[in-house]
Amino acid sequence: MALKLSVRVDDEATPGLKKLRTKRIPKAIKATTFGLATDIQSIAKLSLVRGSKSGIVYKRRGVSHQASAPGQAPASDTGDLFNSIIVTRGKGFVDVGSTILHGLHLEEKSPSKGGRPWLQPAKDKATKGGKIPKSFNVSLRKSARR
Repeated sequence: MALKLSVRVDDEATPGLKKLRTKRIPKAIKATTFGLATDIQSIAKLSLVRGSKSGIVYKRRGVSHQASAPGQAPASDTGDLFNSIIVTRGKGFVDVGSTILHGLHLEEKSPSKGGRPWLQPAKDKATKGGKIPKSFNVSLRKSARR
């Protein structure tokens, strides 16, 4: 399960980018997109281990665990989901996602059916609700000038 990041360079939103040498732009996009993907990965991982959870408390092997409530990010118990969140890059793409099927089930089920979204909220936070943050544009400009 992975979240795809698509990047479109908008000359109006990124003034001065047109002036930069076009050979450098793909490399700059690659570097800054990877940076954004690792930000999403970090936010997703933090959502599993930080913040208050308000689900049920249960014991397993004598240890108490506070579960998350529907709609909250999953509470880390075994660490399997946390450890499975990776960034993969290939030719023309960067993916952020989980290598375990459980991550997909938690993300895509509705909260009323036990879903605990963790990836889309991380992307929304990293991209300010779908808009690429100014830091991305600054990073893109710096990378393209090198």
